[in-house]
Amino acid sequence: MELEKRISAHCSMMINATTAFITGGYTGSRTKDTYFVDIHNWKWTKGPQMEEARGYHGCEVFMHNNHNYALVSGGEYPYLSSTEILDLDSGLMEWTKGKWHQSLPQQSYLQSQNLKIYFISIFELIASKI
Repeated sequence: MELEKRISAHCSMMINATTAFITGGYTGSRTKDTYFVDIHNWKWTKGPQMEEARGYHGCEVFMHNNHNYALVSGGEYPYLSSTEILDLDSGLMEWTKGKWHQSLPQQSYLQSQNLKIYFISIFELIASKI
């Protein structure tokens, strides 16, 4: 599959050694679209649509109870305070709404470490240095 439009402000993650997962972004407007990309032959496959259109959001893959999950969180325009979770091993390929957070900052990323997921805001890191 050829990519239909240019995507910016998306979030991408490696879900295994050969496959990247690209979520959301802008293609003229925010999008719910996701794509799986085989990094060896650059074949794109359309993935399940997210519940909400997102751009400038965070994303991360993590393992819990021997299942791999993709997590997306936050975003901007308008600012989103929601999360969505996709069980990559279930075969269902349906997003589930996660916890709502009072305020998730824009332009952020997620990092998993020691069974915890950290939400890190690029904007707040830059602002705190000024």
